[in-house]
Amino acid sequence: NKEESGRFCPENGMNTLYLSELMKKEGYPNECISSLIADYGALLGHPVTKGILRSYSEEYAAGKSFSFYDAACLLAEQGRQAGVHPYASEILFYLHLAPILQEDYRKEGIPDRYFSGMMQGILCKLYECHGMYDIWGSFVSVWFARFFNRSLYAIGRFEFCLMNSPADYEVCGKRVKKGQPLIDVHIPSRGRLSEQEMVASYAEAADFFKKRAGLPEVVFHCESWLLADFHEEFLREDGGIRLFAHRYAVVERTPDEGDLWRI
Repeated sequence: NKEESGRFCPENGMNTLYLSELMKKEGYPNECISSLIADYGALLGHPVTKGILRSYSEEYAAGKSFSFYDAACLLAEQGRQAGVHPYASEILFYLHLAPILQEDYRKEGIPDRYFSGMMQGILCKLYECHGMYDIWGSFVSVWFARFFNRSLYAIGRFEFCLMNSPADYEVCGKRVKKGQPLIDVHIPSRGRLSEQEMVASYAEAADFFKKRAGLPEVVFHCESWLLADFHEEFLREDGGIRLFAHRYAVVERTPDEGDLWRI
């Protein structure tokens, strides 16, 4: 029975056994796995939500384009009928498609560690949601649409995507023109920021995007509360956050306390 076997079925998406083994391999905590497996089983057990999952996995496997955000929202809305919280439904939408993304990576020769990095990024959001709302899910799951539309990649310690420079800048003697492609840097909450891991991540990302996008030069860009200068008032100089921040030249500051929940 394809539904009961441990193999991934492209026409049906994952089954609960496959999802459980995938999360175990990536070190997800047992409580998280049990909760998501129960919710995933409920979604697969309801004809409407099962149909949504099957339909979008078939479209994704066929290379068709669609709005991941709209699809995840649809599953979240209909998931209430199956007794599943919207935050859980949204993240399960992406986990349901994950094996297809992994297969696509392998076909293109993209290392499995990039897929594993994406799975670790999902786990970070699961922890954040559980810490905030006591729910194993995500309230920012739309972020993961970028992995699945192939604009974002987990490379070592960081996550990277391409963006166009929003303005003309002159930084450290280098001119950056408005519209110039930059490598945007995002920092999943996976623990310490070690100097060795950061250096390796930047170097691999530079090589990846130079080959993939043909960048004439590599410029990294970041918008993050980790760059706030007030960290120097209370964090150790040799701590990971300050080591991270010191690699950047600040070109603009925007007061925003919306991320204080992260601390």
